[in-house]
Amino acid sequence: MSDQKKASAKAFWIVTALVFLVLSFVLIQFSRLWMAFRLSDLIESHYPTVSAGYLAITGGLWAAAGLFVVWWLLRRHRFALISLALIAVGYSLNYWVEQLWMAKSELRSINWTFSAGLNILVLLFLFIILSHPFVRNIFGDRNGRQPEN
Repeated sequence: MSDQKKASAKAFWIVTALVFLVLSFVLIQFSRLWMAFRLSDLIESHYPTVSAGYLAITGGLWAAAGLFVVWWLLRRHRFALISLALIAVGYSLNYWVEQLWMAKSELRSINWTFSAGLNILVLLFLFIILSHPFVRNIFGDRNGRQPEN
């Protein structure tokens, strides 16, 4: 197998893995949107500090942002990696804002050390992948050049 075919196959698997990762995120956010509508009475009664409307809106916005990233990943657009990094950091911040300030209920228990450690590990792993030269070459470089086909 030639070097170009090996690089093309490697690029295919990297793009596929990133698309699968983002589609998983989108599915979780659509589930959040759906469950906020479906279980709004239950949410309002057990979590009075968090409204079902807020959960639905944020779920819909994160899912829409994820779908844009999926589209850019499939097209190998140069903004795909930047937008993926922004969504990862933005969602992490959103998660911690919700955990620290909005979900103040006795029913809510979380292992803070595990959550923080897992969050840091996932972000670190993602940024290592996104900063790899081969991955950056797939999606174009910082000078705005598109990848070669």
